[in-house]
Amino acid sequence: MNRQITTRLLLLATVVLISGVLTGCSPEELVSTSQEVSIGQQASAEVEAQYPVSRDPQLNQLVNNIGQEILRYASPRSGIQYTFRVLDVSDVNAFSLPGGWIYINRGLIDATRGNVNQLAGVIAHEIAHVEARHHADLMGRSALYGIAIGTLTEGNTTQWVSFFSELYLLRWSRRHEYEADRLAIDFMLPSRYNPQGIIDFFMVLEAESGRGRTPEFLRTHPLTEDRIERAQEHLAEQRR
Repeated sequence: MNRQITTRLLLLATVVLISGVLTGCSPEELVSTSQEVSIGQQASAEVEAQYPVSRDPQLNQLVNNIGQEILRYASPRSGIQYTFRVLDVSDVNAFSLPGGWIYINRGLIDATRGNVNQLAGVIAHEIAHVEARHHADLMGRSALYGIAIGTLTEGNTTQWVSFFSELYLLRWSRRHEYEADRLAIDFMLPSRYNPQGIIDFFMVLEAESGRGRTPEFLRTHPLTEDRIERAQEHLAEQRR
């Protein structure tokens, strides 16, 4: 991707997310579900060209089974067909693409040390980004502020495909992260998984960061000081 275009996308998207000033319709309304799916499909092809997809049937089945269980209680959006895949990458990270592609790195699975509730919490969190249309919100806000004028065209669609496939560019806003945490807890509560798992996983990452080893997950999903506290408060309220 052209470095100038990449920098422009990142800077403008960051400014827009920080400003939070919108006029007219909601930003996500500028992006259709079909456009999300199209961009996600193309971005997934680029991701899988860059990173090896795990061929371990047990890991893939584990992640897919968890994802399908969470979806039973997430009331998935119409037009979204979820795909869960494991990348054979040692970085502790997970991410979602527009349209329902969810990727979990082998390094993150290793970091949970067999704690299925922690892994389920991460998967629920990534599903929540898709269900809450956070990718569409990001694209819609950028459209309002001049990255794409009014609608997605073929040219800027290509730019967004590159943006979402270049993982180091993605930084969710605090609002996006808080909402994804809340939804993940809501999805997990009626499921077979304990929603305390997502909070426990955050604590594991926080400890690693305190030792000077910042997991990649914290770069793409910033962990603010009050994020764990908010998640704990929401879980306590939902359990009352």
